[in-house]
Amino acid sequence: MRGRGFRLGAIILLVALLAGSIGAVCAQAGGLSTASGEDNVEALRLRAEILQRMLERGMAANLSESLRENITMLLSVNLTVLNPDELKEFIQEARILLHRIAESLRRAEVAGNETEVAARILERLMEKLNRTLSRFNVSSSELEEIKELLQEAEEGNLTLEEVRELAKTARRLMLRYRAQNLSEQLMNYSEVEVERGKLHGLRTALNASCKALEVLEMVKERLVSVNASPVAVAAIEHSIERIISAREVLKRIIEKMELKLESGNVTKEEVRREVEEALEEELDELNETLVEELQRLEELREEAEELNLTGLAEELNQTIAMLEELVGELASANLSFGDVMGKLAKAKAVIAHAEKILEKTSEKLSGDLNKLREKLNDLREKLEEAAGCAEAEEAGEALSEAEKLMEDALKSIEEGELGSASKMLNKAEQLLRAAEHQIDSIEKVVGEHSGRGHGKGPIR
Repeated sequence: MRGRGFRLGAIILLVALLAGSIGAVCAQAGGLSTASGEDNVEALRLRAEILQRMLERGMAANLSESLRENITMLLSVNLTVLNPDELKEFIQEARILLHRIAESLRRAEVAGNETEVAARILERLMEKLNRTLSRFNVSSSELEEIKELLQEAEEGNLTLEEVRELAKTARRLMLRYRAQNLSEQLMNYSEVEVERGKLHGLRTALNASCKALEVLEMVKERLVSVNASPVAVAAIEHSIERIISAREVLKRIIEKMELKLESGNVTKEEVRREVEEALEEELDELNETLVEELQRLEELREEAEELNLTGLAEELNQTIAMLEELVGELASANLSFGDVMGKLAKAKAVIAHAEKILEKTSEKLSGDLNKLREKLNDLREKLEEAAGCAEAEEAGEALSEAEKLMEDALKSIEEGELGSASKMLNKAEQLLRAAEHQIDSIEKVVGEHSGRGHGKGPIR
């Protein structure tokens, strides 16, 4: 690589020197000065011949197709038939092409140097990434993502800038896995201390979790600031929630054990028993929350399917499947401290996702309610001018019933009973449509009577 760069540099230097000293060469070859021989046809021809030979040598370089075509045209020129003005024009064009050759070679040398640097950086980067991955607990799906990244790097002829971008991506990956590894180490340490049943160990684990949480929060901020993938951010958020759950449980256990210490010693068996009870409480509460969430989502899914809201129904189906999977996992026996914390963290994420769906649905239902209210007000204004006839009274009753349904739907939305609210709004919409049809019929009849000079004027 260095040899090639040296040869390219030498060619560039040679072309520059020759292109800049044609007059001197001509003077030495023909015994003429550049000043006195400027219009001498022989001096011009000699200068043109030297330039033509330089262009011919330049064709050996790796040049663009368009540049080669221009050089070939000048090489095909018969200099012996050109007059002085044509020779001058030829010399000017040849000089321009020589400078273009020099610039092309210079760019090639720079690109060659960048390729060499990029290759060295890429090699070190891949070695470092492989070492990092071998130490950390990386899932199969995440490993496939990294393998694809490395394979693309190996197969591609990456520029220096592309390698730099790859390095940034790799650093984010390594930052993420280091943070997750820290979280895993903390959970392993906490689990060991829980098994040992020593209160001092639990306090140490609690203190260590505080530091680990600070690191994970900083890593999350860093990933968000560089627009890392949602998968990477979600993985760190899972680790954060896992530690938060562990801290809550450890705090509860430590507080209870410290109260017992006031009346005497605390045995390892008591600590272990307290841990088991705390984990059972967490699992029972979580299972109850998941069942309640499932009921809400299933009710809403049923309503979405009835209304042919396929997008919402599919989103609800996916979330319900995740919740059902979690319920099944919680039924497994012999879950360790770390397992329980992982389930709690996963449940928080799924429930948060479910709450977003419910919030989005609530906003949509509120928007539908506002539209129905506007429709109700418009129909009531029209109905005022038809007061007194039987059809008008029937339409008014429908409007009142629709209004009552809307009020009840609003309460259901506020209480989070979105399935019930959706059903009420659907029924209210049907009543408004029926009332609108009746009012349109009344308007038509009144309009016909008005045209014959009978009855009231037309309704607005």
